[in-house]
Amino acid sequence: MKAIVLSGGGSKGAFEVGVLKQVLGSGWKPDSLYGTSAGALNVSGLAFCGLDKLVQTWLDIKGTSDIYAPKDSLVIPVNELADLFLGGGCGIYSSKPLQNLIDRLLAGSPSLPVTVCRVSLVTSEKQFVTATPSDPNLPLFRKAVLSSASTPVLVDLVDDEWGDGGLRDITPLRKAVQDGARDLTVVLCDPFQSNLLLGGKVGNVIDTITRTIECAVQQVFWDDIQDALHMPEVRLTVYAPPRLLGDSSKFDPALIRQWMALGERVKPVYQSQALEAKHA
Repeated sequence: MKAIVLSGGGSKGAFEVGVLKQVLGSGWKPDSLYGTSAGALNVSGLAFCGLDKLVQTWLDIKGTSDIYAPKDSLVIPVNELADLFLGGGCGIYSSKPLQNLIDRLLAGSPSLPVTVCRVSLVTSEKQFVTATPSDPNLPLFRKAVLSSASTPVLVDLVDDEWGDGGLRDITPLRKAVQDGARDLTVVLCDPFQSNLLLGGKVGNVIDTITRTIECAVQQVFWDDIQDALHMPEVRLTVYAPPRLLGDSSKFDPALIRQWMALGERVKPVYQSQALEAKHA
């Protein structure tokens, strides 16, 4: 079984879309799709509405406010202000624009099975939610995609519990293999290396939160992909940017186009040996 696995990465998910254009344009066809965070949004959009609409959705983004909207403190209900400081899963920004985008992308049924990862900040449970052509399960699946793409503290938790799947599984390779995938194309949003030299200085509270999460999930990813590299029954092709792309929380239209174009021309950074005949 062939599978595409997309990692989290915020606005750097535009790079993944460029790679999808390259890979699918070559005629390679997956049997299933897996993703976390931005990867969850991308695999879901690909499964439900196709590559062309997914590409156009990214190109239509005019700025960060199309994804996360500022909350006007003068109109935030008192209970939300209390939740922000005392509990309840309230975030600094509203994810309503992102929710609207997901609702537009996810309609009808997916063309093939698609699985996304989200995490409970109440129990620490890692949950995989799947939509299939015969059972799209739209209400739950839309919530799962929104959860997976929602960074805690920056935006509200879904149902006061569910947030970014990247906190525990930024690249859901293991799940794809457990489901029977043996030929995997994996797309990362950061360079293929164990330690990322972020550079610069830690800025405001938003920058600090973003960097904290990036540092935490990088090790999770590296552990997972190291496991996959040593699975003789798995054929693995990995695409990744050759350099750090930039701030994953800023959705700049010019950078989105630049990163997408990079994804269209980048070469694989890793390719395992071909599968044995019995696994082909």
